[in-house]
Amino acid sequence: MSDSDKQIFDSIGNVLAALLNVMRVLEHGSSFKKLMNIAHHKKDFESSKLALEDSSKNLIEISVPKELDILKAQLLGISELCSRVIRNFQGTQFQDLQEGLSSYCRAQEKLYPLSKIFQPVSQFFLEKKRQDDPELIRELAAENRGEERGIRHRNNQPGERGGFSFYIPENKSQKISLPLVVALHGSSGHGADFLWNWLKEARSRSFLLLCPTSTEQTWSLENVREDLLKILEAINNLSEISSINSEKILITGMSDGATFSMLAGLRKSTPFTHIAAFSGIMPASLAEMNDDTLATDRPVFLVHGTEDKMFPVETAYLTKSELETAKVEVVLKIKNGLGHTYARNEHDSLLNWFDPELAL
Repeated sequence: MSDSDKQIFDSIGNVLAALLNVMRVLEHGSSFKKLMNIAHHKKDFESSKLALEDSSKNLIEISVPKELDILKAQLLGISELCSRVIRNFQGTQFQDLQEGLSSYCRAQEKLYPLSKIFQPVSQFFLEKKRQDDPELIRELAAENRGEERGIRHRNNQPGERGGFSFYIPENKSQKISLPLVVALHGSSGHGADFLWNWLKEARSRSFLLLCPTSTEQTWSLENVREDLLKILEAINNLSEISSINSEKILITGMSDGATFSMLAGLRKSTPFTHIAAFSGIMPASLAEMNDDTLATDRPVFLVHGTEDKMFPVETAYLTKSELETAKVEVVLKIKNGLGHTYARNEHDSLLNWFDPELAL
């Protein structure tokens, strides 16, 4: 390798390493500011941020062969998005946080295709317990000719509503029946963004992931059929591409997505087998359902924070009580100090509850 070639690959490697270090902190999302209040975390992050700035400047100045132009542009584009996320996360307005979270999703979208090329990127998109599994990483990077695997979108680009995004594990044949997780965003959210909350788990544990987007800014809580029919159609479309284990279909969501998950999941006419609600409330219309329509044999997993100002924690206890009165099996996890924020760190206990075969 010539000195110039070494300089090019060193520059690319430096940007990539710095990017991953920065993104490991940015994935804390709404907890970013709290993390920066801890001295050693702030010091490490500032060091990673400076390394990203310096390595990006260096890559800009280096001339690369034509075949590396696209990679160079990708890395610099992701670097710019991360800089934007940092500025947003350091802002004081709620809108700053929302824009930062959206930009971070765009950064992950640009980074993910590189997981087939660079092992550290593939490891980034895995849970910690699977990051050092060379066989899994090799399988995920293999070519999948003739099969539609990985991340796909159906009328669900940012700005579009009513579509859906999905993920089929790259290392599993579409003929193998896999569990399905249907994950619903909160108010003003988007399925293409919410997918990134679940991708690491889906890649690490090999389950199908479906993330629909509500037709309006939030789910049709007053007219359930409007969004429910689209979700059921999305499940049907996915089943035509990849085999679904009909005995393991979880519907879960955050906030309004949690409330809609209970509305949809507890209906006998739907295919769901398990329900998980994060920071949601008991839908009033469930009280109108009777034995002919209410599916009391579907267990419910509730997660709620003690500092939730949108839906106070008392609503979680009320939801549990009302569901148990209807003879529904309920697990309630109370998170001390958590506000109206998505408790992603409960995914492990949720998945172990949903399907013990998914346990790591």
